Amino acid sequence: MKLIRYDSIDETLRDDTEGPQWIDLTLDDTDIDREKNIDRWLCEEVGLSEQTRDILRGRSKRNRRIVVPEGVYLRICYMELSPIAESADALTQIGILITSERIITARRGPVIVLEELWKALNTEREPVDRAWRILALLVTRIAARIEGNLDGVAGLVDELEDHAFEDDRDMPIDELGQIRRQLIRDRRYITMLARIVEETAVDTETHLAIQSGEELAFAANELTRQARTLDFFLERSNLIQDQIESELADRMNRATYRLGVVATVFLPLGFLTGLLGINVAGVPGDHYPGAFWLVCGVLFVIALGAWFFVARMHNS
Repeated sequence: MKLIRYDSIDETLRDDTEGPQWIDLTLDDTDIDREKNIDRWLCEEVGLSEQTRDILRGRSKRNRRIVVPEGVYLRICYMELSPIAESADALTQIGILITSERIITARRGPVIVLEELWKALNTEREPVDRAWRILALLVTRIAARIEGNLDGVAGLVDELEDHAFEDDRDMPIDELGQIRRQLIRDRRYITMLARIVEETAVDTETHLAIQSGEELAFAANELTRQARTLDFFLERSNLIQDQIESELADRMNRATYRLGVVATVFLPLGFLTGLLGINVAGVPGDHYPGAFWLVCGVLFVIALGAWFFVARMHNS
């Protein structure tokens, strides 16, 4: 197996006499001269057509699978699964062109799983006799990383679940909304990634060895399992949201009930006090010293009666 990086072609990396090639490219659109050299190198030294080269350098944010004359191109995109991450930088994107004897990866910036696999193949000298095995190892590492990140998501969902079912005035509405949005976005990427890997695994024309298809199928199953886990967390998040909405509705009903009680009690009182406050002649008790206390007593009896009436209606 031979490991090649464009920036370190002259360095001594793993260079076995037999086995496939792995060419890793780190793209940087800000360095125009370097990008032109990469384009020329891919066409002249690697032997890619301009169309395939442009596809490899693409910036699509969707998981895709394209059959090209040189082999199969896969666009792998997945989120790093930080539940509060809203930045586009959390999206990891890798372009992969794979043939029977070569695999080319193109990325912008560091990709943790790719760096780890590169280091493992360069130092551990793991026997790799097919380029398709490198793809299977890479996808398996992506699934393992997603599974590890899901543990953090599980902890956050557990905390929100406990918080939602406690008698707490501060409901975690904003935190739950952020996690639900992230889970929906993550599920979209992982589901599509599992689909294109599964399609590649069952396409016997693209890889000659049956073992390669089995390894890719195993990697696709791992991704599908993570997608089901995401569905489970999303379902739990929806249940938490239902609980929060139910609690908020109950609070609104209680507040409306209290407001109704106050309105029922004070509406007749306000009507009477307003009626007796008319500045005209002939108001009853105008010259009677005890009329004020008499009116207060009547208002108290009316308020007490209205209170008992509302309480009886509520109990019934």
